[in-house]
Amino acid sequence: MTTTQTTTPTSFDIRSSSLVAELRRDQCQCGNAKKAGRPFCLPCFRTLPASVQNGLYRRIGRGYERARQRAQDYFS
Repeated sequence: MTTTQTTTPTSFDIRSSSLVAELRRDQCQCGNAKKAGRPFCLPCFRTLPASVQNGLYRRIGRGYERARQRAQDYFS
């Protein structure tokens, strides 16, 4: 049995290993279910500005980290 941890704004970590783990989770930081491979559930994702949404489609190491940080700042 696997335990799922949620990410809170105070525990967010920008390291790529943390980002990969976050993408693998099936729970959004808000507590809703999300699809693995996506950073947020659809309702959270839709609240983000379009520029941030677009950045979240980038690969890790090619701009995703910056977009993810901008999303975290938006939710904080």
